[in-house]
Amino acid sequence: PIHRYKSKTASRFPHTTMTTSRGCTYHCYFCSMPFVWGRTIRFRSAECVVEEIEHLIEKYGMKEVYFTDEVFTLKMNRVKEICDLIRKKDLDITWICDSRVDHVDRELLRTMAAAGCTLIQYGIESGSPEIHERIGKGITLEQAREAIKMTREEGIRAMAYFVLGHPWDTSTTIRETIDFAKELNAEFTDFFMAHPFPGTEFW
Repeated sequence: PIHRYKSKTASRFPHTTMTTSRGCTYHCYFCSMPFVWGRTIRFRSAECVVEEIEHLIEKYGMKEVYFTDEVFTLKMNRVKEICDLIRKKDLDITWICDSRVDHVDRELLRTMAAAGCTLIQYGIESGSPEIHERIGKGITLEQAREAIKMTREEGIRAMAYFVLGHPWDTSTTIRETIDFAKELNAEFTDFFMAHPFPGTEFW
């Protein structure tokens, strides 16, 4: 009964999910996704993605889609193609995606907003540069600040994910993370506890 499902981040209902790529080339020490999907990225074409969106609208009356890809914007040109097709077909759809703060720029964000993107969820993980280095995230706090700022300036809501309880976390680094989350002041902020999934470096 799809109409009974709700999401705190959705802006319209009914709302559903789609996967448009599988795999992740990054090496975050706590993430199990490379062991689920592999490190080779397989992308669905823009045409294939938009055909499924059309199907969801026509058969199920969907109003919003959450793209569950690990990093939806990994291949920026493909995202632009998807956005262009959504606009060309004048589809009545809004959508949400996950990204990294080092995989967006202002031009891309503007294109995404024009094609119905309402929220981007960013994995920032920590407010401590030391922890970022140890977990292999490969981003900086300044990149996080800039990405959240640009996202909101282009009319898209932002969500920031953080993980507490890394083996190297202390009361100081946890406080830095909390303070950084408050500084970013994203529309949504989620905190998770670090968990050692089998196969990960953390395990």
